[in-house]
Amino acid sequence: MPINELLKLFEPLKYEEIVNENDPRFLQSIAAITDFHTEVNSPAIESAELIILGCPEYRLSGNTNTNATIYLRKSIYKKIITSAIFNIVDLGDLILPQDPEETIPILTNVLTELYKLNKHIIILGGSQYLTLAQTEAYNNLKTYFNYTLIDSQTDLLPSNAPVNEYNYNAHILMKQEENFMHHFAIVGTQRYLISNAEKELFDELHYEMLPLGEIKHDIFSAEPLFREANVISMDASALKSHYAPATTNPNPAGLTIEELAQLMRFAGHGLKKSSLGIYNYQKDKITLESISIATWYFIEGLISNLNDLP
Repeated sequence: MPINELLKLFEPLKYEEIVNENDPRFLQSIAAITDFHTEVNSPAIESAELIILGCPEYRLSGNTNTNATIYLRKSIYKKIITSAIFNIVDLGDLILPQDPEETIPILTNVLTELYKLNKHIIILGGSQYLTLAQTEAYNNLKTYFNYTLIDSQTDLLPSNAPVNEYNYNAHILMKQEENFMHHFAIVGTQRYLISNAEKELFDELHYEMLPLGEIKHDIFSAEPLFREANVISMDASALKSHYAPATTNPNPAGLTIEELAQLMRFAGHGLKKSSLGIYNYQKDKITLESISIATWYFIEGLISNLNDLP
């Protein structure tokens, strides 16, 4: 798909809504190293190390969430970055089709094209069932991938129902043809949310669950699960509700923002080109600030990794 055709799938951003160039720290911010898709600018996708795109699709979850991606961008782009030698492109938000069931195929096609360009990608969701597009794009390319999920539960309800935020992993795992997933790991699980059948399935398939308690005891035990990850999906509900009160399933138990920040740095510092999907958040100042901090750590990990290359 030509780049100009790809851009037609996205709503151009209103630059003034998300960036304040009058901020005295603007030239040190993430916004200053970002090339935005606007009505008057087509970004240079080929020269980017990182591509950000929004997909505020919630309709298959039955959720009435409002679009929070613009507000999340405001929080992300004002943050100070440690290196100006890094290029980011923001494509804007995917134009959602009238039929919500068409969103995953469209997003899959977009990600397939971006994976071909060998770019890191951040997807600002949206419901977490959009993770299915992240994995299907690798299946389209017939390329093996490792999948790491940050979540308190497995989202493995039966796949005979239409895809939603509680069964999308069943759709991913139970795909019978051309499933190129090599490894699957969930980081931050809470045992009271995991059934015995789910635990036995993971053991049988040699997949991994890293419980929340183990992360709190030794967070570096999670690093290997991000080192080789191609697909990373984060449920904002994995954060303690103190840090993220406006999520799909707020929980008083969960990751602290410091723990999530370290996991995101592991993810950014991984060895593979990866797509990071951030899902299940709503428009709330504390929630969006927590997610933007985690996103900053992912970007910092990418920059650190780039600087470490010979």
